[in-house]
Amino acid sequence: MIKIKNMNLAVRLSVLISLVALFCIAGLVFIVRSQMITLSQQNATEIAHETTLHYSSVVHEAFEKPFSQARALSTTLGSIIRGSTQHNLSRKRLNDILKEWLIVNPDLLATYVAFEPNALDGRDLIYADTKGHDSSGRFVPYWHRNDSGKIDLLPLTGYETASWYVDPIKNQRELLSEPFYYSVAGKEQLVTSLVVPIIGENGQSAGIIGVDILVSNLAEKFNGVTLYESGFLNLFSKDGVLIATKIRTFKDKSLPTCRS
Repeated sequence: MIKIKNMNLAVRLSVLISLVALFCIAGLVFIVRSQMITLSQQNATEIAHETTLHYSSVVHEAFEKPFSQARALSTTLGSIIRGSTQHNLSRKRLNDILKEWLIVNPDLLATYVAFEPNALDGRDLIYADTKGHDSSGRFVPYWHRNDSGKIDLLPLTGYETASWYVDPIKNQRELLSEPFYYSVAGKEQLVTSLVVPIIGENGQSAGIIGVDILVSNLAEKFNGVTLYESGFLNLFSKDGVLIATKIRTFKDKSLPTCRS
């Protein structure tokens, strides 16, 4: 190998200049590469942020419409019960409203109301064990899509101890339940309940109005999303229940399990 000290001055300068140029080019490549990585990370962060905002609005819209409809009907019923509205809404008419509500909203599994004893019209006794009523005669109709997919009417059961009834009655606050599986047309579907309290005389709770939503339809929108060719979105409930994912091994698991 030829040593630099044995080279003439011109050759030495040429070698030194070449080495400096090489180091400069290497440094420039490193800087450009670093900037490209930083820019890619920034772009990825921006895309992730925009995607999150978009699908947050999708979730919001999916729940806001039925919530708004439930609030409107709750306000109307509360006004009638308090006597501030000169209108007599019969149980039959209210049943027609609940049924039509379900018919025109295919994403809904069920619509229902449940009143405190005699809170609606004071006539519970004569309605005992009639269609859409239990043995107490309380107005507790549950309009739902049965296993064959047809709309049917049954009385609510177990509501007196169920959190979806007790909590809104006690706290006078709206409730969005954690997702649960329910058999719809012979298939297990993910469902959540939206419940709004009905405020009657003297500010007391008179009952609740609610809807059950097929969350499975919402989950399909998330499962169809692909980010950067192989990326995907996961949708969790507020308590960490996994609602939507492309990873089969994650399905039916909670957030802590998925992280393990």
